[in-house]
Amino acid sequence: MSASNDGIEVGVAGIKDVAARAGVSISTVSYVVSGKRKIKDETRERIYQAALELGYAPVVNAVNESKHCTHVLAVSSPLRPYTDVSNYAAFFFALATAAKKYGYDLLLLMHEAGDHEMQRVAEDRIVDGIFLLDVLLSDSRTEIAASLNIPVVSIGCANNTSAVYSVDLDFAGMGREAIEKAYLLGHRHIMLYCPGRHAFIEGSNFLVRFTDAAM
Repeated sequence: MSASNDGIEVGVAGIKDVAARAGVSISTVSYVVSGKRKIKDETRERIYQAALELGYAPVVNAVNESKHCTHVLAVSSPLRPYTDVSNYAAFFFALATAAKKYGYDLLLLMHEAGDHEMQRVAEDRIVDGIFLLDVLLSDSRTEIAASLNIPVVSIGCANNTSAVYSVDLDFAGMGREAIEKAYLLGHRHIMLYCPGRHAFIEGSNFLVRFTDAAM
């Protein structure tokens, strides 16, 4: 409860009041705030107007924020001479399937100068976030992420991860375990079969991490 200037005690509006004013259920108002379920534009606008009239900030803030959402996510995956297209197709379709569950579409960025593309789509407000594929140990895209106002997720661990969320398998652990198991099985001469040397020269992060650990 709070007191008005006249000294009359008035109630602070809550989610129940907004639901009653808009003629909807409490859960519908909750979905507008959380964004977990798509609400019809007409219903959402009615809830927004009720929240404005009652001064219920959670709905007002959520609706205003959602007006800036594009529901598009970018996938930055430069096509390099050694890129295994079939391998990255699996990553792309896995991302597309997950994004679809949350009502998002994907925009594929394939230029090698991925940092410039990232800046363009962020500044033009084309996407709500960016995924990085084919990440190098020294990757300019992880550097440029610090200047963007949208989240960036790196599927692969670069040297500089301060401005990105990094997700990857433990390739270093995989390299160590492969050699240890081979040794325990009695093998003393082991050959590592890897992609072309250009991938190592450019610093493809998972290959370098795996090979360094194996050696």
